[in-house]
Amino acid sequence: MTSTLTQAGRATVVILKLNNEVAILNQMYEDRAYDLVMLKIDPRLDPLRENLRFQDLLRRDGLPQ
Repeated sequence: MTSTLTQAGRATVVILKLNNEVAILNQMYEDRAYDLVMLKIDPRLDPLRENLRFQDLLRRDGLPQ
């Protein structure tokens, strides 16, 4: 039982972290931050690539998905 709760807790943390990162990127988009030019190729963002909000950000920025 504890193992299942621990796994669920870890999954929740991962999801919240990814959502927070996408929210930060969205704010950068709104602010027209220059760093977004690397959005498509920055390997540090690989964990976000499957996130629908991240894909929407790429679309809004005019980058191919």
